[in-house]
This record gives sequence, structure tokens and C-alpha cells, in this order.
Amino acid sequence: MTHYDKEAWLSSVTSGSVALSAAAICFFAAAREPYVTVLMFLFFIWKITLLYYIMNRKQHQAKTS
Repeated sequence: MTHYDKEAWLSSVTSGSVALSAAAICFFAAAREPYVTVLMFLFFIWKITLLYYIMNRKQHQAKTS
């Protein structure tokens, strides 16, 4: 792991975080925990929105430089 470049490491961590969040939402939904499921889903939407904004910002900066 010490030999990964920063971009590859951040990409792997971000993908893992999104996958873990989605799995947690499915788990809590299957366990019939409505309050936790709704809260986790709202946090998941917030996370995806922030990641989308950050990725678009990085692409926009790459195009202008």
C-alpha cells in the first residue's frame, strides 16, 4: 500500500467507502430498522452529491489548466 500513488489510493478508498455505505443500507433495510435505514440513506445521498461535485470540479480544473 505504500507504493500506491495518491490518486489511485484515494480512488480505491472512495470506492470502498461508497460500497460499504451501500452494503450498510441494505443490511439495515433487511434488518427492518427504518430509522437507521433512512438516516444512512440520507447520508449516502449527501456523500454521493459531494463526491460528484468534487469530481466535476477536478475535471473542470484539469480542462482549464
